Amino acid sequence: MIVMFTYAGFEVIGLAASEAHDPHRTIPRAILYTILGLVGLYSLAILVLLPLVRTSRLTESVSPLVAGLTAAGLNWAAGLINIVLVVAILSTMLAAMFGMGRMVRSLAEAGYAPLWLKESSDVPVRGILFSGAGMLAGVALSLGYLLPSRIYLFLISSGGFSLLFTYVIIMATHYKYRKVYGCPPTGHCQLRGYPYTTLLGLAALIAIIVSMPLVPGQGFGLLAGILLVFVYFLAYIATMTTGRKKVLNPLADMESGEELSPKEVSEETVPKRCD
Repeated sequence: MIVMFTYAGFEVIGLAASEAHDPHRTIPRAILYTILGLVGLYSLAILVLLPLVRTSRLTESVSPLVAGLTAAGLNWAAGLINIVLVVAILSTMLAAMFGMGRMVRSLAEAGYAPLWLKESSDVPVRGILFSGAGMLAGVALSLGYLLPSRIYLFLISSGGFSLLFTYVIIMATHYKYRKVYGCPPTGHCQLRGYPYTTLLGLAALIAIIVSMPLVPGQGFGLLAGILLVFVYFLAYIATMTTGRKKVLNPLADMESGEELSPKEVSEETVPKRCD
């Protein structure tokens, strides 16, 4: 799971497609360059790290790069790596706010989030501020009250579960939409080997999620993720049930003096005149 977590962020590239110039050309290139850059950097880091420190001396409390540089006597370089790690964590949080802000705005436009988060500007300022405030509140609560001694592993495992679960939904949606609609009209089918590659990726993601309890410390993150998914599922059912009642019984709202928006009154609920 941690290996998959290090490659997180490709969904942010997809969210930026609506704001990109010529997305059919720039987005595939961005994904390819990101993959090549990450693989190259990780491979280079491993090649430098292995001669410096034994793998048996690596622990969860210290970064492997910091441990390797410290063992080699390069304490000043280890301090620089700590600064780089902090900057990397902040950049990850910025990328998460970038994606969540646009997702919150889309949910508000569809009626699944508070309407005050809906805005017509290109940059979803309200969604970004709301997501950032929620992120800071969650970190503060976790640092102060929940698992303070193992907070890093808990945040990585819970965040990793949310990432993997998101990718599971993406792969399942791709399988369904590709089966129903086929390739786009312009023929831009990026995933070759459908449906075998889609099903293989979906099975691999599910296998990683199922194997999380086998690694010490990741079980709590998996449990927290499953509980949140269950809570969101109940909230979705409650929202859909409430919205359906309003649509099916618009006359009750009219008798109570409440005005209905055009979105709440569908053509099916308005009685047709018989000539």
